Parts: sequence; structure tokens; C-alpha cells
Amino acid sequence: MTGIILIIVFGIGHCLPIVICRQFHRPGEKLLESSAWSGAGMWFRKLAGATIMLLGLYFIAQSLFSALQPL
Repeated sequence: MTGIILIIVFGIGHCLPIVICRQFHRPGEKLLESSAWSGAGMWFRKLAGATIMLLGLYFIAQSLFSALQPL
């Protein structure tokens, strides 16, 4: 019985953030596509892409440096 409860709680915890994000996706998309916000939307996308690239490089460097250190 405990296993079933844990699986249900895991499923709710996993799906709830996705459902919440999906609720705000459409209004946010319309806001970014409006003519008043088109420049800001492009700037935000570039900033988000650069942030993801930097985080990826950070995690790659972190794993390489930890692998190179002697135990």
C-alpha cells in the first residue's frame, strides 16, 4: 500500500509543475508575440539561450575538473 501511495505522490509532484507551466504558456506566448513586446521577446530569447549555454559549459567543466583531480 505504501508503494502505491508513493507512486501516486510522485506522479502528482511530477505532473503538477508541468500543468501549471502549461496554463501560463499561452498568455505569455501571446504577450511575447505582440508588436509592443517583439523586441523584448527577441532579447529575452537570446539571453535565455546564452544562459543555457553558459550553464551547459559550467556543468561540462565541473565534470571534467572533478574527473581530472586525483582521488
